Amino acid sequence: MTKYLDLDPKAAVEKTREDFIRYLLTNYPLRDPHLRHGFKQLLEQPGNLWQHPYIEGSQPYCSSRSVEQLVTEGVLHPEMATLFTPSNRRLYEHQEKAILAVLEHQQNIVVATGTGSGKTECFIIPMLNTLLKEEDNLSLAGVRILILYPMNALVNDQVKRLRRLLCRQKIAKIKFGFYTSRTKKDKQKAIESIREEFEAYDPKELWQLFDQNEKESVKEDELIDKAIEKTTQVQLLSRQEIWDSPPHILITNYSMLEHMLIRPKERKDIFNASENIFKMLVVDEAHTYNGATGSEVSMLIERFKASVGVNEKGKIRCIATSASLGDESVDKQVLEFAKELFGESFGQVIRGQRLTAEARLGNPYNLPPELISEDILQYLSILEIPAINAPINQWYDQLSAIVPEQELQAAHLQLAAGLPLKEDSWKIHKFLWLVLKQHPLIQRLIKILSSDPQPWEQIVCSQELWGIDLPIKLDGNVDDIDAKVALANLLRLGTLARDNPDDLPLLPVRLHLLFRSLEGLYACINPECLGAVRHPDYPERQVRYGQLYLNDKKICECCASPVLELGSCSQCGQAYVFTQRQDSGELQSLPRAIQALKENTKIYTLTSGNLDSITEEDEIDEDEEYQQPTIKTFKFELQKNGWIGKVSNEEFAPKERSENELYLAWHRKNDDKNQDGCYLNRCAACGAGIGRTNLAINRFVTYTDGALEAMLDSLFELLPEPEKIGNNSSKRKLLTFSDGRQDAAFFASDYQRTHTEIVYRQMLWRAFRRIKNDEGVTSVTQVINELKGKFLEVSIPHPDRKSDLNYTSYRPMDPEDEQKDRKNKIDAETLAEKRAKEILVREFALPFNRRLTLEAFALLTCHIDLDNNLIELVASKFAITNNEAVIILTALTDIIRRTGIVSIEGSSNYFPETGGFEGGRPEMIDVQGRSKNYLFLEKPPENKNSKKNYPVFL
Repeated sequence: MTKYLDLDPKAAVEKTREDFIRYLLTNYPLRDPHLRHGFKQLLEQPGNLWQHPYIEGSQPYCSSRSVEQLVTEGVLHPEMATLFTPSNRRLYEHQEKAILAVLEHQQNIVVATGTGSGKTECFIIPMLNTLLKEEDNLSLAGVRILILYPMNALVNDQVKRLRRLLCRQKIAKIKFGFYTSRTKKDKQKAIESIREEFEAYDPKELWQLFDQNEKESVKEDELIDKAIEKTTQVQLLSRQEIWDSPPHILITNYSMLEHMLIRPKERKDIFNASENIFKMLVVDEAHTYNGATGSEVSMLIERFKASVGVNEKGKIRCIATSASLGDESVDKQVLEFAKELFGESFGQVIRGQRLTAEARLGNPYNLPPELISEDILQYLSILEIPAINAPINQWYDQLSAIVPEQELQAAHLQLAAGLPLKEDSWKIHKFLWLVLKQHPLIQRLIKILSSDPQPWEQIVCSQELWGIDLPIKLDGNVDDIDAKVALANLLRLGTLARDNPDDLPLLPVRLHLLFRSLEGLYACINPECLGAVRHPDYPERQVRYGQLYLNDKKICECCASPVLELGSCSQCGQAYVFTQRQDSGELQSLPRAIQALKENTKIYTLTSGNLDSITEEDEIDEDEEYQQPTIKTFKFELQKNGWIGKVSNEEFAPKERSENELYLAWHRKNDDKNQDGCYLNRCAACGAGIGRTNLAINRFVTYTDGALEAMLDSLFELLPEPEKIGNNSSKRKLLTFSDGRQDAAFFASDYQRTHTEIVYRQMLWRAFRRIKNDEGVTSVTQVINELKGKFLEVSIPHPDRKSDLNYTSYRPMDPEDEQKDRKNKIDAETLAEKRAKEILVREFALPFNRRLTLEAFALLTCHIDLDNNLIELVASKFAITNNEAVIILTALTDIIRRTGIVSIEGSSNYFPETGGFEGGRPEMIDVQGRSKNYLFLEKPPENKNSKKNYPVFL
């Protein structure tokens, strides 16, 4: 039985937003408290980087006749009832309209229904029926149907579905082929590829390829082999097979179709062999082919039609599908768009009609006088939703404040009469359905969500929903705190309520969270600007910049002074501003690309006043070649046509601003002999940069997916871990999409890595808290043993560069692992101990990520346990006290530790900095676990080419 997850929508809205903001504040540090405070205010303001979320209702569509009925009435071929099981399941009204339009009226159609509306059936049923009606000619090879998708990710899902359908044929008459860049040329390699694919499947997916009689004859250990055998009966797996005998249905994307039309092999063996027998062209996600891309695809379709002998309009049927083509008001434009894309006339746009609440659920019941709107809202706001496997009496008591007693009793009796008396989770789903389906509050919410997606905040304050106006606070704003919790609980109850396991919930809804990337932080350079933000806790600190903006501006809206882009050192948080100055003095914005910043002599790195002082914690070791930048003067002068910039070799000194002049400190490389600018490759305040990042000073731009990963982590944590029900367990899952195939591939691997690293950090912190003594101290060995024990106990997919170890558990004979990946106790203990050591080395002994460690957040630190004899020896040698000796020895050993001069016994070769593959991070430990850093007690000889990483003690 399926287990449904109970996600708190209020927490999903607020926690993802909070973590998004926290990530940006952490990843883009600002030492200046006023700048940090202003940046935080901008991030917290709706409309800047995030919008209030939207809720979209997804009530089921109006239903119509079943496949079985259409077969009986002669609309569909008799074998269609075998392919689409159960054949008595009713189709949606728009699915039947599409079938009739294509098969009976011979129309070309555009299917413009929503996501999850069954668009696939709108073309797959007419498509298969068309093929079955010419079953006597199916022995003749050749493509009859072409299905065109915009990307492989969409193709893969449909291939699985088509495979399941065609495997239900009594005799494998209809065959299909999947032709993309991933399709192997050789049949044997194609079989090996699909074997790897099937090995990653849930076995339930493979069992779906067989009918009941076949299932009884298939043994579990031969499931994959039998599934491959079954698949090869209906699917041509390799290019060679498709060349030799083109399938009836060909699935591809438009990029591959273009290659196929160019190459003689495919053009001759596939398309020319399909002349005069081609029947139907299906284009999925047609809205993606607009603009220039649409023109290219339209020409591509014309070339394809010519290649298969379609030289007259009306000879083939065309179907376009999309969930993003507006409403009925644009149907005329949609038909014209389809006509231009396909070069064929289109008959109609098929749209879906959703059921009303009354039609689906019946009329709402009347609430008794004692259940007034204010009380229902108040109770929903304090409702503690029980666990789904809690006794039904507990649910009964909780709902008694919002549901009439007679409804609760009737549902309880109906449930007891129709189901076994034992308390199981499905009983609760059904109970909630019975007591809530005609509740006026539920039906009002369904009505509100019946049109377009609605703003969360608008529904929270909706008088139409609650039946009352929310109270007003003293500041004039609506007091919506209780209403937010009440709405969240109402949505949770509605999504848990189900009539049958395969049905939609009572409240099928989607929650849309809207965020955008950070594209820069900009500051007015006038510290006297009226829009300047001041941190209330730091009144003594000088304000150096004016109003802040999250979008590029030339002139401040408050004081008309220049606005420049801000950046900060990722190590110490020193703030800088940048401008690009032309020879004429004209000021321009920075180029967006990182590469365009390097070696750009027209970019000037500036600060308002002198540099902030830095602490010892922020200092880094400077190599012999590094020289502190010189500080000159950059003058902003207001002229007739606006502000211009002038450079000067004059040493910078703070000056009072005049009405038409502003002076900033210009930081340039020490060896510059001219007036050229530069984007500093090291921070002028702390020297950070070389050996860590290509650019020392980071712009406030989210070039990476880090912010998205932070939000996804939040959502994943909010998903409750489902309990196992029988032998069928459902784990938490997170599905993400990306516009580009390459982006999706990189994001998937990066997110898995960063998520695992966060999990390791959390486990380290929890391990310490479990075993620390009363003084809050424990040893490294104890932590290693505690982590090792946890790894042997909990099923965690540990990443590793070795394919046979990658993402497998260290739990001995872990039932969650595939049989081939299970490890014996000795191997598991060895792997677990190595990984535990690696985690401690990365957390406490490598400088690459110092700012984000548990030590940086003042949660944990790691010091050597000093021997008393050593303390006394040092104190005597240098004539200092024992306490002073402890301080010196601790500082020295901390320098050794934090510089990475630590070795470990063995390494998993996963993390680049601990001996793994070469990556963007500096490698500190080789593959044998030995440190690659060195400690010199005297200055090494001059060597310009030396690349060793070491501190120097003179």
